[in-house]
Amino acid sequence: MKERTQRTGETAEGYIRTLHELADTCAFGEVKEENIRDRLVIGILDKDLSEKLQMMPDLTLNRAVELVRQSEQVKQHKSDSHDKKLEEICITTCATESKLVDIACRISNVEGCLGFLEDAQERLEAFKEVEVLREKLDDVENRERRCNLRFVGFPESCENNDAVAFLEGIIPTLFDIDFAKGLEIDRAHRLGAIPRRQDGDQSTRPRAIIARFLRFQDRERIAEAARKKGNVIWGGRRIMVFPDYSRMLNEKRAKFKDCKKLLHDKNICFSLNYPAVLVVKTAQGPMRFEDHKRAISFIHLLN
Repeated sequence: MKERTQRTGETAEGYIRTLHELADTCAFGEVKEENIRDRLVIGILDKDLSEKLQMMPDLTLNRAVELVRQSEQVKQHKSDSHDKKLEEICITTCATESKLVDIACRISNVEGCLGFLEDAQERLEAFKEVEVLREKLDDVENRERRCNLRFVGFPESCENNDAVAFLEGIIPTLFDIDFAKGLEIDRAHRLGAIPRRQDGDQSTRPRAIIARFLRFQDRERIAEAARKKGNVIWGGRRIMVFPDYSRMLNEKRAKFKDCKKLLHDKNICFSLNYPAVLVVKTAQGPMRFEDHKRAISFIHLLN
């Protein structure tokens, strides 16, 4: 096993499977996964990836397998594609993944250092750095999603397996928008697995459709038109449009739910701006709140 390397033409999956089979015939005991990991990192054909993996601290077998598979998939995808646009998307995705890996490594390093900190103040500063990195990571994710919109309410299969063509045809008439350059959608698809409908059950909620627009201006025009129209009906169903935020940002914005309800009850104008800032319009001017607790206390004082 110590001399087994990936052969020309051999897939990463086949090489990994062979290493597992060879390891089963050796008496590695508790260090079985470590030996498979080391042989995988050293024996792969991609020497650039091999060097990168060898430089990664705390590399586990599962992580090494995941990166080797991802690398092979990306290369296969690039070799099969001659579409310039798709190639640019792959390059952007790879660059983003590289940034995420770098941030994740920095977070891992910070977390690893926490165990050696003796002073309470140093621990607090380390936690603050982790939080800053989490915020940066979340910001990167939301910037990647800035051209996305989620459409909720369209019945299952109404798009006939082509969500891009369906949305490009229905959005201009549904929201009364004239796109001078034409509406162009990069990609669109349903979110999640196909729902299973019980016998006689007609109430299964359709999955949302997520779409990525080539032009950010088109995305903004659609979102604004949806807000102005309020109640959008298509085929007897209400269609709702939502921005595509990360889970972390959605949780921050959800904290202002009670604030918005109270403002609606008091008939006070407001807006919830990006990323999660509540702006309340008062006679003295707009008031901005990033803390939902301060916001609710202030709203209770308003007439």
